[in-house]
Amino acid sequence: MRGAHLLGRHLRTPCLSSGKPMTALLCARHMVLAQSVLLLAFACQTGTTENTDESTDGMSSWMPSECANETPFSNPECHDALVAACHEHRSEPSCIAQETLVFGQDFEVLCTWAKVVTFSEPATCTVASVQGRCEVAVIPGAVTCGDPCDGGEPYIYDALQVEGNETFAVPCGPSGVALELLSPSASCGGDIPPPPEICTCTKVACEAE
Repeated sequence: MRGAHLLGRHLRTPCLSSGKPMTALLCARHMVLAQSVLLLAFACQTGTTENTDESTDGMSSWMPSECANETPFSNPECHDALVAACHEHRSEPSCIAQETLVFGQDFEVLCTWAKVVTFSEPATCTVASVQGRCEVAVIPGAVTCGDPCDGGEPYIYDALQVEGNETFAVPCGPSGVALELLSPSASCGGDIPPPPEICTCTKVACEAE
C-alpha cells in the first residue's frame, strides 16, 4: 500500500442533509457555501469586502481553477494542474514560498524542492542528470520525517520516491512532518508492493551531485 492519504481517498465522513448521508467533500462544499453567505452579509453591513484571492502574506492563491470543488485524487485535471503549477518555479525560494492548500478537511498540498536524479540505465545505476525541481506534495498525516540517505532501513515515508527512471529525495515539510509527492508512483521503503528495481540505486542517487 502507498500512503495513508491513498486510503483516505475512499473514506467518507457522516453528514446529514434532509436525512440523507453526504460525502466529506460534499459536506465541505456546503460549509464553504454557508461561509460565503455569511461573508456576503457582513460585507453588505460594513460596505467593504475582503480580497479572498490573496493569502495573509499578500501572495495570490495558486489554487488552479481545475481544482474548484475537486481534489487531485478525484480529478486528474486538478492533479495535473497542481503539478504544472509547482513545476513553474525554477528556484527553491520561489517554490517553497507558496502557501499550503487545504482540500476539505483531509488533505494539505504544497510545493516542495526535491533532489531529482534521472538514470539513463537504471539496471546499471548510470546517472544521466541531477537537479533540483519544484514538486507538488501532500502531507500524509502526523508522520515524522526521516532522511532517505542516512543508510538506515527505509520505510514508506522515509525513503526515496520513484517515478519511471527518476528518484526523488524529498525534504521535510512544515514542523518536521513527512511529505509524499503527488506524482511518483512508488516508494523505495516498505514491501507492499515491493520496491521497484531502481531502488537498488539508492546509494548512487544519494551520492549523486
